[in-house]
Amino acid sequence: DHVIDIMGLDESVHVLDIGSGIGGPARYISAKSKCRITGVELQKDIAEYGDELTQRVPGLADRVKFEIGDIISMVKSGAIKEESFDHFMSLLVFLHIPDRTALLEACYKSLKPGGTFIIEDFAAKPGLEFTAEEKDSLLNVVSAPNVSTIEKYIQDLEAAGFVDIEAVDLTAIWSKWTKARHDLYVESKEQTVKTQGEDIFNSRVKFYKVVDNLFAGNLGGVRITGRKASPLEAKLIAGRKLNFESDGAVVNVVEGKTRERAVKSY
Repeated sequence: DHVIDIMGLDESVHVLDIGSGIGGPARYISAKSKCRITGVELQKDIAEYGDELTQRVPGLADRVKFEIGDIISMVKSGAIKEESFDHFMSLLVFLHIPDRTALLEACYKSLKPGGTFIIEDFAAKPGLEFTAEEKDSLLNVVSAPNVSTIEKYIQDLEAAGFVDIEAVDLTAIWSKWTKARHDLYVESKEQTVKTQGEDIFNSRVKFYKVVDNLFAGNLGGVRITGRKASPLEAKLIAGRKLNFESDGAVVNVVEGKTRERAVKSY
């Protein structure tokens, strides 16, 4: 619901869901808000299963679609047309994509001018850095090669052209959730082993424990929102960066006369 409320989604807009998985959030958001959603999912079997599930919900298949591929290549090839979406969202996906610069460039191109976004992702807790062990766990267990500080995340978004960026620390909420997930899964061992086997149980409990430990250490979570500037706003932003001061900060105002020029920022 918070995604709907934050971006003000309704039946008039088209949302790009990057890393849509089997489409649970996309179906829920579209069912509640009536917006159109196009999900992009790298894994073919998962995208196809998401489409199959969507077909089971009366009326939803007209609004929720899934495309197979990676967002960077699809924007470059034109499979996803530039400036074709009102919003984009991505929930715990960007941490898995190594080239953040190319990723954010593709996201920027996909949005219409004035379009907004919401990203929820891993980030280092404010003021902290990952240990060598944490970096190894993120890379080799979580498959997260690109987890940075929140400050670096914002800098990367600004470099891609996004404006009006706000970050909200979700660490407290996610820390409680990851611990509860691990503890509850351990408690469910007997039933899980019966239905799924001991190998699957051991693999998942190990993964959940690693994530729980990371959040007990220097890993946190963040929600980042922002937008793509409209054409006129983009011109204003670019214009503010220009240097209009002449040597000595003196400007001719009447032939043969001068006055001091004051430059202030409010």
